[in-house]
Formats: sequence, C-alpha cells, structure tokens
Amino acid sequence: MKALDIAIKFILEKFWPWFKEFAWPYIKEHVEDLISLATGMMKERFKEFFKEKSEARQDEASQKAQEAEKHANDSSNIHEAEKYRALAQVWREVAEKYRRDYEDVKRKLDEVEAEAKMKSAAMVDKMDLDVDFSKEKPVLKIGKEIKYLPTLLE
Repeated sequence: MKALDIAIKFILEKFWPWFKEFAWPYIKEHVEDLISLATGMMKERFKEFFKEKSEARQDEASQKAQEAEKHANDSSNIHEAEKYRALAQVWREVAEKYRRDYEDVKRKLDEVEAEAKMKSAAMVDKMDLDVDFSKEKPVLKIGKEIKYLPTLLE
C-alpha cells in the first residue's frame, strides 16, 4: 500500500496545480453560465405569470369600459349617458394602469436579473478553490468554507 500512497500523492501533487490553473477557470465560466441560465429562466417565468394576470385584468377592464360605453350610447337620458361615458373612461384608465404596471414589472425583473448575474459572477470569480492533502483527511476549501473529504485510501 505504501507504493500506492506514494503514487496517489505524486498524482495529486501534479494534478491538483494543473486542475486549479487550467480546468478550474473554465469550470467557473460554466458555473456562471448555469447561474445566468437559471436567473433568466426564473425571470421569464415571472414575466409570463405577470403578463397573464395583467392581460386578464386589462381585458376585464376594457370589457367593462365597452359595456359602459354601450350603456351610454343606448341611454336616452343625457345625464345617465354622461355618467356611463365617465365610467367607461375610468375603466379605460384602469386598463392602461394595468398595462403600465406590467411594463414596470418587466423593467424591474430585467434589473433584478442583471443585478443577480453581476453579483453571482463576482461571487464565482472570487471563489477561491483549494484542497489540502497534507493532513490525515483532505480538506476542500471554497472561499471561507471548509469541507473535510474522505481519505483517498480507506
């Protein structure tokens, strides 16, 4: 077993620096891509949800505006017709508010996504990865986190 221990130690002494210098930066890029993909998917889901709700509310408000306008046109009483036209205008304004609210939500979601991507990229970039094989149990260090790994030969 001593020869195997020596071989493993030799491999780790040669492999780990190579991995850390060449492979880890490439892997970090993919981690950033995965985070970006996940935040983008979440943003799109939220957008779809808010779009459906907003469109349903807009449609309902527009329909109520049309109904009020129809009542105004059908009314023979001028005062009643004016009341219905005013009500129709209010419903059109409500529909427009729902549309603007949705646009605000979309804009905010875009901002949140951009901020999340920027922060996650900075976190991944700062992520310092190291493994210490000098102790009885290897120690994995990612940033300030420490994780004891199982020994290579048990």
